[in-house]
Amino acid sequence: MSCFDQVKGGFVLGGALGLGAGGVYGSAACLMQGYRGRKLLRGTAMQMLTFGATFGFFLAVGTGIRCEEAVSAPVVADKRLSNALAASVTYSI
Repeated sequence: MSCFDQVKGGFVLGGALGLGAGGVYGSAACLMQGYRGRKLLRGTAMQMLTFGATFGFFLAVGTGIRCEEAVSAPVVADKRLSNALAASVTYSI
């Protein structure tokens, strides 16, 4: 999976999450302000789109930062060199 595909997936996931959160928050906020009818639907829809775009953007950016392309490990032809590299790695706690 390419990095662009992962970023697209992050945007879609964030957008869906934002639409849900915006629907809950937007309808509650509009009802508290006394909106009814078309004004309620318009206000809720605006909150849903705003939340969806914001969540989608930030999740896409976060996914892009953490994105790792498939990079193959270097091939070591000499087994002695491979053993020397493995022995030179030190671990600290």
